[in-house]
Amino acid sequence: MQYKITQTSSNHIEVANLEFVRQAIADKVAEYAARHIRSLESIAAGSRARRATEGISALFLPYHLVRVMVHRNYQELKDGIERKTLQTLIQQEHKTPDNVRTSDVTGMLSRLGALQAAAKIIPPLFDFDPGTRRLKVVDSTLYFFIDNCDPNEVMAEIPHPDPDLN
Repeated sequence: MQYKITQTSSNHIEVANLEFVRQAIADKVAEYAARHIRSLESIAAGSRARRATEGISALFLPYHLVRVMVHRNYQELKDGIERKTLQTLIQQEHKTPDNVRTSDVTGMLSRLGALQAAAKIIPPLFDFDPGTRRLKVVDSTLYFFIDNCDPNEVMAEIPHPDPDLN
């Protein structure tokens, strides 16, 4: 059923029982969870082609990007996150932070659109703007999901792509 809004009310309604609001938020998070976790898992898996080079282990940057993003809140996400900030956040949690170079992060972010398209993530969740060097959330439902989910529960559903850690 489609509704047309023709006007809004000037009367404000006060919700006397905030438990109704909490339950509505929990219901919406549960509704979005399956799709978003499946999409985030596809992004975290990356291209699935991993190999160590020059004695340096694979970085698994898409996985770390997902970890960083689900631990953000709406205020941090609304204007996008600069590439340099993402790199710092990834380095803070990475087991080999010195190996997480600017070129690696920029390359991963530049390929993010193709990765989402290959994984058939429609609509895409993220978009990297090379002009502003910001990663933006482009699916509005993801803002709500990330802002209201338990990030540890979400990450418990997403396996680390390193076969040595699983």
